[in-house]
Amino acid sequence: MKVFLYLAAFLTFVVGGSLGAPHIYTPIFPAKFSELPRKVTDRFDFGRFHSYDEILTYSKTLNETFAEFLNVEVIGQTFENRPMILLKFGDLYNNSKPIIFIDGGIHAREWISPATVLSYIHHIIAKNESFSEIFKIVNIFILPVVNPDGYEYSRTTSRMWRKNRSGPRGPFKKCYGVDLNRNFGFKWAVAGTSTNPCDSEIYHGSKPNSEPETLVLEKVLWKYRKQIKAYLTAHSYGGEILYPWGYAKGVYPKDVEDLIKLGNKMKNAIKKHSGTEYKVMPSAGLYPAAGASDDYAKSLGIKYSYTIEIYSENHFLEKEENIPIRSKEIKVAVDTVVQQIVQE
Repeated sequence: MKVFLYLAAFLTFVVGGSLGAPHIYTPIFPAKFSELPRKVTDRFDFGRFHSYDEILTYSKTLNETFAEFLNVEVIGQTFENRPMILLKFGDLYNNSKPIIFIDGGIHAREWISPATVLSYIHHIIAKNESFSEIFKIVNIFILPVVNPDGYEYSRTTSRMWRKNRSGPRGPFKKCYGVDLNRNFGFKWAVAGTSTNPCDSEIYHGSKPNSEPETLVLEKVLWKYRKQIKAYLTAHSYGGEILYPWGYAKGVYPKDVEDLIKLGNKMKNAIKKHSGTEYKVMPSAGLYPAAGASDDYAKSLGIKYSYTIEIYSENHFLEKEENIPIRSKEIKVAVDTVVQQIVQE
């Protein structure tokens, strides 16, 4: 029954075939386009944490309203058959343009991640006239929640849940979930992971990209690997801008100086606009963690690949009242990367 309930929510996106089939959209252009951003976004409260169903509904509304520069695609399904959606902003008829790829919500309990990514979507919509110039040069793809199943489970059942919800597995078939950020197919299981399926934190799965959510993200990154110039994944809570490699300490990409330089630009922009001091460091400098999405993206040849650990003095339990300031930090960081790619 769940499959049909989630599919019904997106029937207007999918025309024939499976969830992975091509999508057909009907543009809706009101008489006064400039008035749309406020009217549409006023219905969505960016100052609170939303359910995944609310995120789907909001995305569907945007898709119907801003077909001129937005295409929302269902790119796959989760273990529990929720649709995974990708918002593609820009010139929808030119697939050769550089792409900036942003995702959030890989770890279920890090609610501030999808919240700030959604706020960046709002930033694009609200500043559509400015972004129309940017979209002449680059496209921006956003996957707001990589782990919808875990996210909903953390909202309804176990607030500190981190993994997805695949399973059951283990000796008594009572253990669920894989850490999606240990499941990507580059240097899988090298370090900082667990072979124990009942590990509540960092079980890496039975094999590389064993999880449907990981496989979906891998496939879309692979598909657009030649166009994607920057990959940004939002996590929490340390206040760091992390660059590859994460699978081992003391190992760096050849262009590490470029990664540090742009990382410092993001750091300075955040400091200027919010006062928060972020650190720029290699992912393994925080702790070695193999099979992460930023390492995988970099392994595909994507030049600028970063994990942004959104700062929170409340650790994983960030308060709704802090969503605006954290969203501003993500906004200026992403804008800095957008400017870099546009200039290049």
